[in-house]
Amino acid sequence: MLLDFKADVSKMYSNFSVSFVIETIDSFLFERVLSHVPNTPEHKRTKRMRDIIMPLMIFLLEHMVIYIEWKEDRIFYIHRQGLPTGGSFSDAIAILCMWLCEKKLLETWCTSNVGMQMYSRFVDDISIKMWVAKDAVDDTIHQVKLALNS
Repeated sequence: MLLDFKADVSKMYSNFSVSFVIETIDSFLFERVLSHVPNTPEHKRTKRMRDIIMPLMIFLLEHMVIYIEWKEDRIFYIHRQGLPTGGSFSDAIAILCMWLCEKKLLETWCTSNVGMQMYSRFVDDISIKMWVAKDAVDDTIHQVKLALNS
């Protein structure tokens, strides 16, 4: 039986907390550092890249100021929760975090018995199509809901 799931990441930008973004990106960069043999040029370059990117990312996320142009004036706001919608860097950070999260999800599904056929995502809209046996439909639906909501 073909299952066709459609999902939408609710309030994607505002739901990406600063701590989640920092942890997700730092974990990814740390995995890259560990993937190289210690003390090789590749290892040193990757470590240095992480040492540069993470403090900049933390500073950027902790000092988000956005403004709205109103008539001939600009109104400035300090953004406190999530990523600012329309921020010049918000798209890149959200796309990276979504990719890292879905990468883990897809790796888990590839090693399990979930019969995935196709997975696609456009920004925050997700589409999953998979073939499963009729007797596995309820369990598969439950597994997919758990995975997408974690």
